[in-house]
Amino acid sequence: MNRQIRGAATVSVVWVIVLLALLLFSGGGIYVYASEQTRNENAVKAAQLEAAQKEARYQAAAQKVRELSEQVGFRDDSDNLSESRPAEIAERLKSLRENHSAFLGPDASTTSRMIERLDTRVGELNRELAEAKQQAAAAETSRSATDKSMRDLTTAKDAAYAELQKTLQVERDRNSQQEAADKARADDLNGRLNAHEAKARAEKEEIEAQAAALQEEVKKRDGRIAELAKRVETIRLPDEPDGSVVAVSTASTCYIDLGAKQLLRRGTRFKVFSYGKNGAMHEKGMVEVTSVQDAMAECTVVDLKDRFDPISRGDKIAAPNYDPEMPREFVLLGTFPSGYSRAMVADRLRSLGAKVADKVGPATDFLIMGDSGAAAGAEGDASEDGGEEGGESGGGEASADLQLAQLFRVQIVPVREILEYLKYE
Repeated sequence: MNRQIRGAATVSVVWVIVLLALLLFSGGGIYVYASEQTRNENAVKAAQLEAAQKEARYQAAAQKVRELSEQVGFRDDSDNLSESRPAEIAERLKSLRENHSAFLGPDASTTSRMIERLDTRVGELNRELAEAKQQAAAAETSRSATDKSMRDLTTAKDAAYAELQKTLQVERDRNSQQEAADKARADDLNGRLNAHEAKARAEKEEIEAQAAALQEEVKKRDGRIAELAKRVETIRLPDEPDGSVVAVSTASTCYIDLGAKQLLRRGTRFKVFSYGKNGAMHEKGMVEVTSVQDAMAECTVVDLKDRFDPISRGDKIAAPNYDPEMPREFVLLGTFPSGYSRAMVADRLRSLGAKVADKVGPATDFLIMGDSGAAAGAEGDASEDGGEEGGESGGGEASADLQLAQLFRVQIVPVREILEYLKYE
């Protein structure tokens, strides 16, 4: 675009220079013509002036001839003169010699000499008058030729000026069109540039927002990691017993001294072992909690190392992911079944030593998910404390708490499952 603008500007400057050169040439021609015409007019005026002077001298000489003719007794038909008077003629000849002695000469003492000299002078004046007329005619002819040359030059100048004006107008129109096209292109480029800049700003803002969200997520993860690190420090070693077998009903069923008060959950598995005479641990097998009561739980033997060494009363149990002394934090989410409210479940958990929080955070251990759908209406009637929250959070996976729990790897437990070991009547 800049190359086109510079090209158009260069063409415009060239045409302006050509126009100025032609204008200067035309002005020089006009000046030369005006100078020549002035010289011719001055020559004509000088010739006319000289002719007028010669005509005046001729008329003066003719007047003198008429006076002389009167003095000598001749009569001029053009005048209404009376008869000559000798005395007066003599007086006038004397006066003529005295007044015109310069061109009559000192020897013009007689009338014949005076007439001869006057005749000679009249001839000279006639010749001078003819020459002056010829010079005036030549000057007039030169002036006419100069006028014609001036008119031709003016016509050529006007034609050249008109052609230059036409060319200049064409260049102006072309430059205007080029400027309009360049302006349109520049506006288009500016619009596209503004659009790209706006898009870049939007993308930058989006990236910054994503970075901020990621930083916030990293902070939450770091908090969760820190909290879990604290939890890990308090977890007992796997070989350290969490409880004991208090009774054995059958070869596949036993009872342990942990229950709902210790936040034991159905499905938890424990390793069963005993200590030998030298204090060494002797592993017997694995049991799984099938039923939870307040202070004890029923277990099923899922693995037995030696059928001749069955699980018996007094054996120890341990699980690497369970500690009855570790505090647990619960968050309740969703709508609860008819007959139960979130407030009732929260109170029961608190009575067992657990903490109930409103939102999922780094310290959350369990997310209790309520029912959805038709149960929402029953929950709204059953509890003032949790009905509205349940309705708002009934979207399940759409809930922010549920998403955060999934991010923190929080254990999600259905509400009906936790009700089984919370032992509500």
